[in-house]
Amino acid sequence: MASVNSAEEKLARLVIKRHKLKPGFDIAEFLSMQADLRYGSIPGDVDGISINLKSKDKQPVVIISTSLPPTRQKFTMAHELGHIFIPWHIGTIFSHTDENHAYANSLYHDGEVEANRFAAELLMPSEWVELLLSTQHPADALETIQKTVGTSLIATFYKIGSKISSEYIGILTSLNGEIISSTSNNPRLVRPRKGELIEDQAIFKIASEVIFSTSTQNKIYWLTFPEGVAVIPTDDDPRSWKEILYPMLEELNLDKKIGIRIVACISALNKSGVMHLEFFLKARQRIASDNNFFEVSKHPDFELFLAKRVDEQIRNRGNK
Repeated sequence: MASVNSAEEKLARLVIKRHKLKPGFDIAEFLSMQADLRYGSIPGDVDGISINLKSKDKQPVVIISTSLPPTRQKFTMAHELGHIFIPWHIGTIFSHTDENHAYANSLYHDGEVEANRFAAELLMPSEWVELLLSTQHPADALETIQKTVGTSLIATFYKIGSKISSEYIGILTSLNGEIISSTSNNPRLVRPRKGELIEDQAIFKIASEVIFSTSTQNKIYWLTFPEGVAVIPTDDDPRSWKEILYPMLEELNLDKKIGIRIVACISALNKSGVMHLEFFLKARQRIASDNNFFEVSKHPDFELFLAKRVDEQIRNRGNK
């Protein structure tokens, strides 16, 4: 994910301010003010072409592919404006405006990524998106942005995903539920893996709320975790779970019986087929929701203890 302070996004905000652009402005009209705008058939997978960039003697010429759907044409126009305004984009550029790469850092040409970031900020200004998200659920904000701006589901998803608050995970899937991408601004939230089915994800099963929207080719899910979902610690600490648990109890001035009850609580969730992540998350949620265990669940070493206990429980299944 690109920083909101990237040079391209700062430049887009300057353009918005200088030209007094509002969300939903006529992108074709604005582009026509900056270049000779043309439409035509372009071979290959090229979405647009910018010619004469930064030429002293010639006006820039922009050609937009007529084969693109309206939402893609709009994003391509904003993308070409990026090439026009970004100072170091010169000459002639053949554009591939893959909206999946608006926030990519690799596997895509740097200049195209920069133009995509500019386009996303120009069409969907961060300040406006953040204002919407302060009063609307991400799913509602997505709908508002699409209706106002006319951007595609995917482009809007990535923009909102860069701004959502820490309790959300956004997941983009195919219509059959295969995960294409996910986004979250909370490093402690477990991100699902690309290529897996969303219904198989532990986080999908334990989310407090799941809302989704559908287009002709994709689904977008918004999962809510008010308390946060921790990543399983991968600490190299050599201590056993007992060597972590009982010093915690002593430090908190709690009876050892509390520890016995916590261990019993974890054991009760040890079911065949429930593997590390799901087991860890369920146990963490159960313990944190019990007032008797609340202090322990907030201790800095609690998650490390829990991860080690869960790991031992799963390994011991084969010995029964």
